[in-house]
Amino acid sequence: MENKSLLYPCASAARRVISLDGMWRFEFDPESNGMDAGWGVGLPKPISMPIPASFCDFFTDKESREYCGDFWYETDFFVPGEWSGKDVAIRFGSVTHRARVFVNGVEVANHEGGFLPFDANVTEIVRYNQYNKLTVLANNELNEYMLPAGQTNTLSNGKKVAAPYFDFYNYAGIHRPVKLLALPKERVLDFEVTHRLVDGGAEVDYTVTTNGSHDVTVEVLDGTTKVAEASGKTGTLKITNAKLWNVHAAYLYNFVIRITDGHAVIDEYFDKIGIRTFEVKDGHFLLNGKPVYLRGFGKHEDSDIRGRGLDLATVKRDYELMKWIGANCFRTSHYPYAEEFYDLCDREGILVMDETPAVGIGGGAAVNPYKEYPIAEHHRQVLAEMIRRDKNHPCVVLWSLGNEPDLEHFPQDAYDYWHPLYELAHQLDPQNRPVTLVCCQNDYTKDLTTRTMDIVCINRYYGWYN
Repeated sequence: MENKSLLYPCASAARRVISLDGMWRFEFDPESNGMDAGWGVGLPKPISMPIPASFCDFFTDKESREYCGDFWYETDFFVPGEWSGKDVAIRFGSVTHRARVFVNGVEVANHEGGFLPFDANVTEIVRYNQYNKLTVLANNELNEYMLPAGQTNTLSNGKKVAAPYFDFYNYAGIHRPVKLLALPKERVLDFEVTHRLVDGGAEVDYTVTTNGSHDVTVEVLDGTTKVAEASGKTGTLKITNAKLWNVHAAYLYNFVIRITDGHAVIDEYFDKIGIRTFEVKDGHFLLNGKPVYLRGFGKHEDSDIRGRGLDLATVKRDYELMKWIGANCFRTSHYPYAEEFYDLCDREGILVMDETPAVGIGGGAAVNPYKEYPIAEHHRQVLAEMIRRDKNHPCVVLWSLGNEPDLEHFPQDAYDYWHPLYELAHQLDPQNRPVTLVCCQNDYTKDLTTRTMDIVCINRYYGWYN
């Protein structure tokens, strides 16, 4: 039932988007009895809970704030009758750490991983011109088979307690926007762009993925002025006198994709692109062929009250503080951030090192994490979803596979684990960005990452250096 496209939702002539954010109903399920008790069609004793937000900091009692286990969300949503004939989907920006989604009591999605989007096609489930019930069973328990890694311990009184292998709070909840979508049956599923600078202009190679066979056209607009166009699912857009995307001097073009049948528009999707090149050469970071010195931070999404829930006011204030202090970049330690972060970086000209939630692999345990814990497939899934989601953002210039894993005790197994992920990142990224792995400071880990990664990132006194 899942719709595998990770494109950010946009409204257009062929698409509709309704926000489902707001005050939902919420209930803890410490005994995990909710499924058997029929909570998928109605919560028995819910309280109010805002979305998007972590649930933790809304409570003043220790038991609720530190709750670990199953918990439920519920809301009602209306589907317009004029959407009949389109595909109807529900998209979650993220649910931490795992989720099962029900519409009118029918399970429509199941997702593992708390920092990336997923959606479900509910066309055959919803009732049109009526209210429908949306229910989410979520869980925030940690284990050594997931990213980020940790353990869940059970006390003598039956209470579950999270024991992270990472150094940030285990916030949980529906952290990012939830959207109801109406999509054409034949539609754009994905696109990707790469850039070349030529004689004062630029060439933009593009690939569009659709689920049909009708014609595709692509336009690049500078404001409302068309500067390039092409036909076909793959092609090259030539832009003369191109305005380049730069640090603290971002420039974005409007990118329009249409699927047409003669003069009729079947689908229309809008995005923005920034034309820039980025490479590492002779020990320098080169943006548009010119050296740029990276000054920035390892950041987190956390903020007062809302925890890790998206709050655009806090996002904007953070960026103003970064510019005020002279920073030009940050690392998404230690997980992919909300898409709205990257959109603002695109607009503000701030560079991003994009990181998977692979923090705590090994956790200092005596056992070999690469043999004992089968996490490689999940890691590949998360890496692929992150690159698919973020590959067209001009702000993203580095992929980080993870943070401070155990590389020292099982060197050959560590190499066999991390190097295929490095190769996968290069395989998936059309722009071939550099790939790194952030490690603790010691000679061995520096040597291993030198042999297996494009860039060595060493954590030293809470900073990162290259």
